[in-house]
Amino acid sequence: MYRNRAPASFRHGLATIAVSASLFLAGCGPQAAASAPVAVDATPVAPTVQATPVATTSVAIQNFRFGPQAITVHVGDKVTWTNNDVEQHTATARDKSFDSDVIDNNKSFSFTFTKAGTYSYSCLIHPEMIGTVTVTP
Repeated sequence: MYRNRAPASFRHGLATIAVSASLFLAGCGPQAAASAPVAVDATPVAPTVQATPVATTSVAIQNFRFGPQAITVHVGDKVTWTNNDVEQHTATARDKSFDSDVIDNNKSFSFTFTKAGTYSYSCLIHPEMIGTVTVTP
């Protein structure tokens, strides 16, 4: 009688490989405890700016960035954002204290700051573009 059966050592090796592959793919290997899922709050968090503020009243919009990303001005100073990109952008404060609407290529938007504080802003079209204006007395 013909039996289509592999030798026991081969079957044992295949079983070991299959179990190892299953554990690897399921994430149950030796490092599974270190990479176990962690509950995360799904509430979106606005990005923060880590840049050192620069004393200027001009912000260039270029290469999908505000430059400088963080500026410091005095109360009463007018800040001007100039779009040097081919794409449209906005400069919109998180607290809605200022909003440029769409700034076309080679166009500018200016805003005069009348209160001290730190104003975080972003481009509403490209939310990864962020910046801050720190206004001092």
